[in-house]
Amino acid sequence: MSRASAAVLSYIAMLSVFLLGLLVWPSEWLSTRGLVLYVGALTVCFWGSFLFFKLASRGRLLHRLHKLVAVLLVVLLLATLVVGESRYGSKRWLFGLQTSEIAKFLLAPPFYVTDGALLGYGFLSALLVVGQPDLGTAIIMLSSVLVAWLIRRFRLNERAWAAVLGTVAALPVFFASSLRLRQVVVAIIMPNGNALLHEHWAERILNWVDPLRDPFGQSFQTLAGLTSLAYSASFGKGVGSMFVLPVSWADYAFAELVRHGSILLGVIALALIGVLLYLLLEHGGSMKYYVGTLIVMHLLINMYSIGNVLPATGVPFPFIGRALQNSCVLAALLGGALGES
Repeated sequence: MSRASAAVLSYIAMLSVFLLGLLVWPSEWLSTRGLVLYVGALTVCFWGSFLFFKLASRGRLLHRLHKLVAVLLVVLLLATLVVGESRYGSKRWLFGLQTSEIAKFLLAPPFYVTDGALLGYGFLSALLVVGQPDLGTAIIMLSSVLVAWLIRRFRLNERAWAAVLGTVAALPVFFASSLRLRQVVVAIIMPNGNALLHEHWAERILNWVDPLRDPFGQSFQTLAGLTSLAYSASFGKGVGSMFVLPVSWADYAFAELVRHGSILLGVIALALIGVLLYLLLEHGGSMKYYVGTLIVMHLLINMYSIGNVLPATGVPFPFIGRALQNSCVLAALLGGALGES
């Protein structure tokens, strides 16, 4: 299969995940104009990045952009901390742009001449994003850069990449059945019941330990996500169910998807993401491990948050839900990795 064919199949799989996710959108958002604009944005980002990296990687243009990209990365994140707009308890927006999402694109390994530069800017970016505060995105950025650095530094292959991410995926499972372990973690990071950094982090951590602590208030979203996942054991409750997640189109979109159509729709979504990863690893360029890690970490953190294996972090499921900027950045990185030679 040629790289162009792999790109076409990846584009189709990506759009299929997005179209599947339309089930969780509120009906008032399902306008023809809105859908055309959303699909158009994903298309432009995917194929525009594909062509850019395809042409730029033939020479040394990507490396020549190193200083410009690095300066833009730091300036955007610093400016957000200083003059950014606050929403939902976080200062993540600058003139309507979520700069932490843009930073994921600017951290693409081909832009950096040395592994040390990639690692350094990755750590700095993650630190600035934590300050917004956006811990989930910071974890995803840093882990993706670290994995990309490890692959490049020690010249590892797909099996090593899968082993690393498999280990990462397995570690949080210990929290799934151990209340005592959760309590120990809380005692360490929240001495005297107070959050070390931000108050809303404390609420999320306490909801993680005990989802029943405030079932009609702070922990309702956590309980609602767990209940939606429980519906997946049957054939779902359908679009007309009286039980609805409060923010079903965002971070809990996957839970709402299985509530609508049972575990089958969830499996289909995961299978399509699997197709994307397979095509990426088989036909992607040097940044494929960075992009693959980004996608997998989004998936893991989102599903672990919904299942209350980890505290809620606000990380969306890839291409599902109404998270346009996140979807566009992932689409651009996916297209770029498949276009890079």
